[in-house]
Formats: sequence, structure tokens, C-alpha cells
Amino acid sequence: MIKNGIPVYLISWCKNFLDDHYSSFILPTLTKTRIRKLQDLQNNAIKIIHDKDFKESTVSLKEISGLPHIVSRYQILNKKYFDSAIINSNPLIEELMGKYNINILIKEKMMKIVYNSLKIIDEWLAIPSNYHR
Repeated sequence: MIKNGIPVYLISWCKNFLDDHYSSFILPTLTKTRIRKLQDLQNNAIKIIHDKDFKESTVSLKEISGLPHIVSRYQILNKKYFDSAIINSNPLIEELMGKYNINILIKEKMMKIVYNSLKIIDEWLAIPSNYHR
């Protein structure tokens, strides 16, 4: 139980560390090098938790842990944040929508623009799925 419980606890901690909604907004400002460093941090934590070889690839670590790539995780977080902000009438998002005269009918269009921007960022980064250090 303890042996199985520790990795679950540490993976949960790793997810919580990376799941800060506000930190996901920094993704467009990060350089490729910094994103790779974040990915390396996640990979190293997974290697330690699961007692894996240092040369283990990102793809196999992703399969072992169930954690997505850093860029994918931040994109998911941004989507969840905007969805939650709209549903919960976040004053900052409402003000932004009011400033740009965004109504209910074009809310979906705004969300598509946000998602497409995230796809462009992902393509710009072009981090291969088999990237490992």
C-alpha cells in the first residue's frame, strides 16, 4: 500500500504543481528552452517517482505517469479556465467581453479563436513527441 501510495501522492503533487491556472497564461511568453526545462522537470520527477532510467523517453514517461506534455497540459488548463470564467461570470472576463462587445452569440467564436491561438503556439514550438534530453 505504501509503495503504491507514494507514487500516486507524488504524481498528484506534480499535477498540482503544474496545474496552477494562472501560470498557464505564461505559456505564450516562454521560450522553447524554458518550456523544455519545464518538461525536463516533469520528466525527472516521473523518473524519480517510478525509479526509471535517466535515458527514459518523454513518450514512455507520459505512458507510465498519465501526465500529458507540458504544452498540452497548459492548453487544457487555459481552456478549462476560460470555460469556468464564462460559466461563473468572472468579472475580469465579463469586463473583457464587455470591452470588446462580445455577447452570448459570439462567445463560441471567441473560444475558437483562443483554441486556434493555442494550436498555433503548439505548432510554433514544434516539440516532437519523442523529445527527451
